[in-house]
Amino acid sequence: MKNIAQSVEQRIKQSADQYKETILAVKRGRPFEAERDPGRAKSRLNVGAFLDMPFAVPGIAETESEVYHKGMPERIWGNTADFVGVAFLELGVQAARAVGRIAWEDDRAIGSGFLVAPKLFLTNNHVIESAADANQFVVEFDYEIAPDGQRRDVTRFQFEPGHFFITDDIDDLDYTLIAIGSRISGSENLDAFGYNPLSAAGNKHAIGEVANIVQHPEGRMKEVVLRENRLVSRLTHVLHYVADTEPGSSGSPVFNNQWQAIALHHWGGPWRQTHDIHGYPIPRYVNEGVRISAIVNELRDRIDDLPIGQRDILEQALMLGEKTRGIPQQISMQAQDDSMGVRIRADGVAVWRIPIEIAVGMPGTSGSAASVSSPAPTRTSVPQSEAFKRKVDKNYDNRKGYQPGFLTGYVIPMPSLTPEVESRMAKNTEAEPGEDELAFSYQHFSVYVDRKRGLPLVTACNIDGKNLKSINRTTGDVSHAENIPIEPLPEAREKWYVDPRIATDECGNDELYTNQRVSSGPNRLGRIFHRGHMVRRLDPCWGSKTRALRAEADTFHFTNCTPQVGKFNSGKSLWQGIENHVLDNARVDDIRVTVFTGTVLNDANDPLYRQDVFPGFRVPMRFWKIAIWVDDGHLSALAMIADQSDSLRELPEGMEAIDDDEGVKDFITTVVDIENLTGLDFGSDVRNADINKAGGPEGASARREVLNFPEIPLERKPRPRKDSNRKS
Repeated sequence: MKNIAQSVEQRIKQSADQYKETILAVKRGRPFEAERDPGRAKSRLNVGAFLDMPFAVPGIAETESEVYHKGMPERIWGNTADFVGVAFLELGVQAARAVGRIAWEDDRAIGSGFLVAPKLFLTNNHVIESAADANQFVVEFDYEIAPDGQRRDVTRFQFEPGHFFITDDIDDLDYTLIAIGSRISGSENLDAFGYNPLSAAGNKHAIGEVANIVQHPEGRMKEVVLRENRLVSRLTHVLHYVADTEPGSSGSPVFNNQWQAIALHHWGGPWRQTHDIHGYPIPRYVNEGVRISAIVNELRDRIDDLPIGQRDILEQALMLGEKTRGIPQQISMQAQDDSMGVRIRADGVAVWRIPIEIAVGMPGTSGSAASVSSPAPTRTSVPQSEAFKRKVDKNYDNRKGYQPGFLTGYVIPMPSLTPEVESRMAKNTEAEPGEDELAFSYQHFSVYVDRKRGLPLVTACNIDGKNLKSINRTTGDVSHAENIPIEPLPEAREKWYVDPRIATDECGNDELYTNQRVSSGPNRLGRIFHRGHMVRRLDPCWGSKTRALRAEADTFHFTNCTPQVGKFNSGKSLWQGIENHVLDNARVDDIRVTVFTGTVLNDANDPLYRQDVFPGFRVPMRFWKIAIWVDDGHLSALAMIADQSDSLRELPEGMEAIDDDEGVKDFITTVVDIENLTGLDFGSDVRNADINKAGGPEGASARREVLNFPEIPLERKPRPRKDSNRKS
């Protein structure tokens, strides 16, 4: 099982500033000031989510925040007014009923989880990793102490992964959604426990707000942690909060004050710092939960890849979340009648009231997981060849970007930068507090951009060979990747996109590539420079069709673009040969590969080009790639570099010359050589994993020319190792 602790700790480190700000705001008795998004803060204020007073919300008039506490003659003990309506207790009991304990058949606990729809149960992937694993476990409800102090009668159910199962083992979306099957023991029917729907609404929490967690810590009777837990930081896909959790709490729901599920708890551990920068003591535990909105968005992305029956089940579950806004639901015959006067019974029979009942058997349904409150929505099928028009999804919040914990057993972060190199990097103007402000995150890859040159310095991509998709460049048809062809180059007809998160004067654009004037003569091309992908078009195309298509479109951002000589870009033994070699090995061996790719930006050697379009723009002469994978539990890395300078003899516009028969230098090199050329630091784990490190001295002299790419092995050479960054 993949240990996610290092990835979480890295994210907590990224959000340290936000965490400290929240602690200070709480100490001042003004926790809402920690929320940096005024719109979100006002939305939460309007629903009465924040009861800790007094506070001032940035961007909101003081009278709006003072109305709750002015004119009160009663004394309030402490620095907060901790009043809640009694409905808080009723909703809390209702929400808690849907939480269950996951155990082995011999009653040893393994984690927690909760019902999110009739017969659908959500927990962590690291609790239930596969459908086969699910058959070993049971889920127990009412494993708790009743008000009279006695243990309740426990009701146990089997899991039914054959009816529905979907999971994701990427660290920050660590979830499994699974169907519950028949009752094993106990007296309650499953619908007696209700469910906590999944909602992607954007107004369910604010930083500084309290959170409530219902859990089975260390497998004990059900317990709840209320009202003294703080949301201390938010990243795109996770929340951090200070709360009391223990092993066995994995899979527990994290609720807001309205008892809407806002996160799926998946990690808790000690925060080593005991005092903040101002000397205040801080809580010893910071926890991380996967945002429910991120899980919902991911499920929507994957829905079209499910079999029809499972697709309908998931659509109905997501629809319930939209209808109920994520408020806990109890199931009853009355509740199943919706405004359309239709319900689907547990035996799969649809019943309408008009006003008499008409019951119609529903083909292909059964009582195992079909009980919902309304029919599935109509689906409109559009032929893929007609539907495909490459268009970038402008909602960049749904991109996870490069995942450091992608390789099982290891955490490989983005390379660190020297201060000089870092000062040249463009900043993501829409980065969330605590996120890497230098990273432009896309589907399965991230990019650092050199703002002085307007070019990508380094890209980082996760490739899942087992789930690779092939996307036809003309029709957009998506299929499982059977081979990786050398592609034609229709890039002159393809649209590239400007990323709105980067300043326009910090990144290249299409004017650098259009209307190129090339001198006449033999072996002259219509264009000397192609729009070259740093992250190859097909590298990040894996997973669901939706994600694969989004990833393919994402590679057509100018943040991922660099000028490359036509032959260099397309030659099967040149740059595309390097790219195909890495991708083909991942596909054939069904392995995961992390790939860093980038440019060698040398202002002294790279020629100036089109200064009227982008002052300071130069054409990079060399490009590099590092492929990293796990072989037999050990980390391996292969470093490659390519040089297009021999193909460019004259660069000034109108005198561009290229000899199509001229060779391009391609080399196997070392990680250290690339670090020396770029100012990047890939870390000791990657350097130690270099399969060519032992083959010669470090540095440029270790290069050897590539003559036949298929002969380059993506395999580990025996060598001494230090597994300092390996996960347990």
